[in-house]
Amino acid sequence: MGRLFYSRKVVKLEKSHFSEEYKNKSELPKHLRLDLSTVCQLKCPSCYMRQEEEAVKNGCKIGNMKFKNFKKLVDENDIEDIEISNSGEIFLNPDLVKILEYAHKKHIRLTADNGVNLNNLTEEQAEALVKYELASMTISLDGASQETYSKYRIGGDYNKVIEIAEKYFKKISKITGRNYAPFTYYGDPKAKFVIVAMGSVTETTIEVIDELVKEGRSVGLVKVHLYRPFSAAHLSRALPRSVKR
Repeated sequence: MGRLFYSRKVVKLEKSHFSEEYKNKSELPKHLRLDLSTVCQLKCPSCYMRQEEEAVKNGCKIGNMKFKNFKKLVDENDIEDIEISNSGEIFLNPDLVKILEYAHKKHIRLTADNGVNLNNLTEEQAEALVKYELASMTISLDGASQETYSKYRIGGDYNKVIEIAEKYFKKISKITGRNYAPFTYYGDPKAKFVIVAMGSVTETTIEVIDELVKEGRSVGLVKVHLYRPFSAAHLSRALPRSVKR
């Protein structure tokens, strides 16, 4: 029997309500979505978990997934990948580092693409994200400044998220030996003309810049690694002082 949370009601689901019945473990899904935490330090007006508290208490409830339960789940099933961010903030789960480590040991791909608010991230957690190869993570934001952000992410700090993201980039750089930052610069250190871009187009742009620099052109590229939250201050620091356009 399961429970479905919807519009202030908890509806009991009987076995007959499910469309599929698995007869053995080989038929079970290999791709899962788990709530590592339903706890959150923010109170967003559009989040049902924070606005429907009574229904939540009687439904999925508020709490963290314990490491022993995660271990039991992956030990007893053939799982390939798990999305770990859903109804709360994963970084509030005290067992997160152990969960990341064990999933890595079991060759299970983890993602946090549903979103994290990133208002809290310890040094140990930041290192674990890189060391145990979290495949991808989405930072959930609404607004491009603290003024607008605070209306939708009540209790959150926009500038703190940017600071934490920057520290995470530095941790990645230290472990991988590659340069990661909100914005990185490539090209003539005294460039007058600079392209700002992100994604796969930057690889082609780098080749073009190499050729133009050989011809004596003062050009460069700023690669955007963090665009939401967007920090104008970090972009400004990445640009050579010589830039005119």
